[in-house]
Formats: sequence, structure tokens, C-alpha cells
Amino acid sequence: MNILTNFLKCNSGAFTAIFAIMAPILIAGAGLAVDVGFWYSSKRDLQNAADAGAMGGGFELLRTKSQASASTEANNIATLNAGGGAQITTTFPADDLIRVVVQATAQTFFIGSFISNPPRIAAAATAQVTAGEINPPACLNLLDPMGEGLRINGNGRVVMGEGCGVQVNSSDERAVVINGEGRLISDDVCVNGGVVTQSGSSISSVPKTGCPQITNPYEFLEEDIKALEPQCNSDPQVTIGGKVQASSGGGGKGKKDGGSVDPPAGSNNGPDVISEFSYEAEDISQSQITVQNSVTVTLNPGSSAGNIGGPILICHDLTVRSGGTLNVRGTLVFLNGARLNVQAGGNLNILQPEVETNVFRGLSIVASETNNATHDIRGGGQISVSPGRGISVPGDVIDINGNSNLSSASVSITAKSLVVGGNTSIGLGEHPPTQPVPQRTGGDGSVVLID
Repeated sequence: MNILTNFLKCNSGAFTAIFAIMAPILIAGAGLAVDVGFWYSSKRDLQNAADAGAMGGGFELLRTKSQASASTEANNIATLNAGGGAQITTTFPADDLIRVVVQATAQTFFIGSFISNPPRIAAAATAQVTAGEINPPACLNLLDPMGEGLRINGNGRVVMGEGCGVQVNSSDERAVVINGEGRLISDDVCVNGGVVTQSGSSISSVPKTGCPQITNPYEFLEEDIKALEPQCNSDPQVTIGGKVQASSGGGGKGKKDGGSVDPPAGSNNGPDVISEFSYEAEDISQSQITVQNSVTVTLNPGSSAGNIGGPILICHDLTVRSGGTLNVRGTLVFLNGARLNVQAGGNLNILQPEVETNVFRGLSIVASETNNATHDIRGGGQISVSPGRGISVPGDVIDINGNSNLSSASVSITAKSLVVGGNTSIGLGEHPPTQPVPQRTGGDGSVVLID
């Protein structure tokens, strides 16, 4: 103000010259103050974007255990908060750390006339991810991300052995529904969504909700299953166990006979005596299998098929009903939408294979994530699984109703969803099969900013 007052009072040309020199400096200083103030405001915005990106990426890392997914989520959130033109960099200094750096070119108003390259503004944030409690592998994994993952109606019972958990991925508020006198007996029930029950005693323990979803624990088998699909024809070439013949008993091997394979005929000296036969053939994958009317059939991949201990490919529906019994010594691999139907007093016995291959070791019933079938066990259908075996049909629904039963000393089930009802019982054992199944993270993990 003194300079301005003196300038107004002074008649000297020298002072005018001095002011002419000082004026640009004064204007530049004022402009710099404005720009710097704006830069500080911009840095706060970038810091908020970095913080949001680190937190969002941290929660994604907690949920998926995938650094790729966490990086994508962090970049998207940081970009949304920083606006256009910002450069986002996401790194992982450690397995439990995610760091987000946001950079942008400073906007200039006055100072840009005096500098050729505007400065860069940067902000960084690091979040630490702490996993929740670690739950053991579940014996019952229901992977459908939405809808009803587990429904128990009527007097249905699902009984889990000690230390045998239940994982339900569905985020629906009705992820688990238990009606009537239905009961779920398990010490460890972990649900992503909600639980609806008829009474407080419907579940034997307090279920955990908000549990992170898990991926298909047998995803590593998908490539091997897909490689088997070309062996399927669109139409079945052989029907096994299509009708009952009179027999004096005894066993034998099934053979093609006018498009069907039936129990071997005996002396025909008695009416409809129960027959039993085994089937080992190269073309089992092309067979329509129906076992009924008190016939007993044994499927055993043997030397005649050049497939000792290998999988038994089921390309068309497999039906066991009306008192028929199917014994299986191997792994049933359901392909191209094929379904399992055990109905009206049918019995399916999954036995230990005589020889087992490494690919499906420990698994007795397998299907791809894309099989999209519903396996029905109803009307008194019974499935018995040998100890230490597993069922993995991650894309399929298992529907067990009407006084039916599925039991084993130590079986595990992985499916899209499960429906149980009508005096039906499922008993799962204490341990999953020998296939590797990952542990599950509980829902109480945390994400905090550490810088």
C-alpha cells in the first residue's frame, strides 16, 4: 500500500520505471498464490481418490484373494474419484498390502505464462488387509451365487459329521430356507446371504452370515472334464438293463442285443428271478442306462475297455428305479447335461474302485460347471457312497425328496444348490475326500489405511 500511495503522490519518472519493473513480479506472485492454492485443493482430491481406491481394492482382495481382481477394483474406484486424466498405479508391496498412487498434471491459471511444463501432483495410499478366521474345508459346498442355495422342507434332514462344515455362496436374503420340521445339523454353517428358518431349532448352531463366497474347489478338473465331451454321441446306441428276463440266477457280462443289454437269460424255469450281471465295454459312454425291476447291474471299468480304473462316461441320463440296483466301481462323469435319476426304490451303490486314476482320485460323481442338470433322488431312492469319496457337480442341482437317502461315512458334496424334503436324510461324514479342498476365510476380516 505504501508503494501504491507513494506512486500516486510522486511526480518522478524514476519511480514509475521502478513500479513498471515490480508490477509483473507482484502479479506473478499473486498468480502463483492462486495456482498453488488450487494445487493443494487438487492434491486433497487425489488423496481422497487414492484412499478410496486402496480401501475398495483391499475389500476385493479380502473377498476374492485375487490380486488381479483387487487391482481392477482399485483402479476403477480411484479413477471414478479422481476424474479424467489421472494416472492410477496399483501395486502389492506384500501379500496383505495394496498401494494405490494417483497422479495428475497440475492445472494452471496465471503461472502457466511463466513456465513451460506444469508440475505433476501425486497422492498415495496403502491399505492393509487382515483375513478373518480360517474355517476348515466344507463337506457341503453350494456354489450358486444367487437364489436359494439350500432348501430343506418337510421332515428333511441334513446331518453333518463333527468338523464337517456347510458353505452357501448365495447372496440372496433367502440363501438358506428351512421349512416345517426340516433340520440342518452342523457346527459350522457359513452363508454369504440370509437365512430363513421355521424355528430356532431348525439349525443346530448359529449360522455365520456375510461369509465370503468361494470358488469351485474342483475347478482344476474342468479342463480334464471338457476333454472327455467329444466322446459323447447325440443319441444313445445301447440301452442297459432295459427289461427283466426270466433267469435261474448267476452272473454274466452284458452284450449288445438289438440295441439293448439285458440280464443274461438262464434256463427259463422260473418266473422273473432276480438277475445280476456286470458290464465292461468300450461304448459305455454311448449307453442309455436304465436299471429297474429288481435287476442288479455292476459297472466296472475293466481291461475290456482298456480303461482300467478310469472314468465311466455318462453322456445320457442314468436311471435306477423300481427296486433296481446299480453298483459302480469307478468315477461317474456326467457330460453334456446328462442327469442322475434314482427313483421309486432304486438303489445306487458307489463302491471303491479296484484301481483309481490320479485325475479324479477321491471323487465318485463328477460333472462340469457347465453341465446344468438336476439330479433327482426321490420316491425312496437310495444312494450309498463308500467312505472317503466325494461328489463334485458344481453346475448342477441335487434334489432329494420322498423318503430318499444319501449317506456315507465321509463323503463331501459340491453342487450348485441342494433341495431336501419329505422325510429324506443326507448324512455327510467328518472329512472331505482325498482331493485337495481349500480352507475358507471367515467373514470378520478387516481393511485399514496405514498411510
